[in-house]
Amino acid sequence: MCLNCGCMEPDNRHGDERRIVMEDVVAAARATGMSIDDTIDTIRETLDRIQEGELRSQAWTPE
Repeated sequence: MCLNCGCMEPDNRHGDERRIVMEDVVAAARATGMSIDDTIDTIRETLDRIQEGELRSQAWTPE
């Protein structure tokens, strides 16, 4: 879906390389030697912690 737009097409960038697709998640997992499931779990946990204000991001700060 570009994983970020909600279209439910996990491999479709819709012509925009900035969109996140499963290929990116798989590549990230391989780059760290992690399983795809573990990588997804880590991404979820990290995003949750950023949203809750527990972690800080230079790119985005929760309001």
